Amino acid sequence: MNIVIIGQGAIGLLFCHYLRGNQLSLKTRAMVKSTATYTFTNIHGCSRQYPITIADVEQLTRADCIICCVKSYDVSAALEEVLPLLQKNCAIILTHNGMGVVETLQLEQDFNNPIYALVTTMAAKKLAHSHVLHTGEGSNNMGLVAGSSSAGEQQQLLSVLKSHIPNLSLTSAIKQLQWQKLAINAAINGLTAIYNVNNGELAKQSYQDKIQAIVAEVVQVALAEGVSFEQAELMNTIKLVIENTSKNSSSMREDVRKQQQTEVAYINGYIVDMGKKHRISTPCNQQLLQQVNEITATR
Repeated sequence: MNIVIIGQGAIGLLFCHYLRGNQLSLKTRAMVKSTATYTFTNIHGCSRQYPITIADVEQLTRADCIICCVKSYDVSAALEEVLPLLQKNCAIILTHNGMGVVETLQLEQDFNNPIYALVTTMAAKKLAHSHVLHTGEGSNNMGLVAGSSSAGEQQQLLSVLKSHIPNLSLTSAIKQLQWQKLAINAAINGLTAIYNVNNGELAKQSYQDKIQAIVAEVVQVALAEGVSFEQAELMNTIKLVIENTSKNSSSMREDVRKQQQTEVAYINGYIVDMGKKHRISTPCNQQLLQQVNEITATR
C-alpha cells in the first residue's frame, strides 16, 4: 500500500516508524524529492537511525492512504494543498486532538474521499527535529467519520495498517471514543497549561472540583450530541489517565511554554460551541478557553 504521512511531529514520526515496511513517504513543508533520515528511540531506550522518503507530487497522486498528523488548526491548510492530487478513493486518516475539524473541512473543501478518525493513546516526544522518543504504549481505534467506503475497502485498509500499527481496531463507535478523548483532554490540558504543572499534579484534591465541573459540562453536551457517558465512570477514566501520565507534560502546556498556538479552540472551545448549539451553559469550559487564550496572547 502506498502511504503518505503529513506532519513530522512526534506522532507523525512515530507512525512513520511503524509503517516503514510499506511504500511510505513523509510530506514535509518543503515539497522536495529526496531521502532523509530520522532517529527512533524505542520505549526501552534503544536508538537507531532509519531512512525516509520525502513525498513529492507523484507519490501523492499514487497514494492509497494519507495519514494527517498535524495540529487540529493546521489540518485544513495541510489537506487543501494535497486534495487536488489525490485519487477519489484515497483514504484520509486524521489523528489530531479535539473535534470540529471534519465539519470545517466539509464546509471549506470540495472532496468525496473517505475520512477516518484515528484515536490513539500511544505517546511520543520529539527530542530533536528528526528524533522521536516513544514514551508510551497504547491503543489505536479508527472509524469512518465522513465520506463513504465499502466494508471490503475498510477491511483492506485495516488489514494493511493493523499488520504494522500495534493494537489497531476498526470501530463503528468512533464518535464515542472521540468524545471520551475530548473529555480527557478538556479536563487535563487546559488546567496543566494554566497552572504550569505536569499531569500528575491534577490528582491533588485542590483540582478535583474544577475537573468535576468541566466533566459535568462535557457529559451534558455529549448527550445532546447523541453520546452518553456515566459521569462517575468518565471521572475514573480521567483519574487513571492522570495517574498513568503523572510525569508527562500535556501538549497544551508545552505549546504555551513554547509560545505556540494551542488546540484549546478544538477542545474546550468545541464544548463551548456545541453547548451554544444546544443552549447548554458551559461556564467552566468557557473560562478555561478564555484563560488559555489570555496566557498565549501575553507571551
